Amino acid sequence: MNMKPAIQFQLRDYRTSGFILFLVNAILVSLVPLGLFSINVDDQFSYSAYGFSAAIYMLVCGIVFARQVIRLCAQMGTGRKTAFRSLFPSVILAALVIALAGEILMVTAQTLWGSVTNAYFNDLYGLIYHGFEQELTLPQHGVSVLFSTCLMLACYGFGLFCTTLFWRLNKLGCVIAGILMGTILLFGVPFLSLQFVAQMDMLLAFCLASPWNCMGVFLVIFLCFSIIAWFLVRNVHIRAVSK
Repeated sequence: MNMKPAIQFQLRDYRTSGFILFLVNAILVSLVPLGLFSINVDDQFSYSAYGFSAAIYMLVCGIVFARQVIRLCAQMGTGRKTAFRSLFPSVILAALVIALAGEILMVTAQTLWGSVTNAYFNDLYGLIYHGFEQELTLPQHGVSVLFSTCLMLACYGFGLFCTTLFWRLNKLGCVIAGILMGTILLFGVPFLSLQFVAQMDMLLAFCLASPWNCMGVFLVIFLCFSIIAWFLVRNVHIRAVSK
């Protein structure tokens, strides 16, 4: 079936919520020259929160939007496979636009205030691979947009996995899964990191060696969680969206 209506429905939600995300960051950026909402390093202010906030935003979108879209499409007679597939062009386009808007915001802020204050505006790519004081070239800004996009997709994939997992389980299973996931995040991940410290160091070194390596890891995470989410949602009971 045609995915266009489902994609248009999702893009409308992304447009509204993404604009709010951008507006909040624009307000915070305007306060950086005053020394607010920034990191103070040697009397120099750095703002690199856009990438973090966009990643959290996409995590929430994966948890909230996906289930809503699949249920609404089922109510309108669209198959779950078509509804599930429509999630990905929508989120990829939304992530690209949000990342590009953030990069433009950082460049604009650096142009306006970077030369007259001791503030630096940079996103995660520049902060990790070039340091917060170095200005990026035009190709590097393009890499920064792709880096943020891949990070957002990885977070979206994890959110999609979480919402389909809890959707598939009954109430008792949701409680057990919530406790287990919280326990794993608090104790399991640090324990495994210590047990496999060499492998973790290798993975970290691999990611830090090149932004393309890190983007590849993000995309693998996105792909793996998306595949698992499909196996979870393919047989789930879908109820109509309440009016």
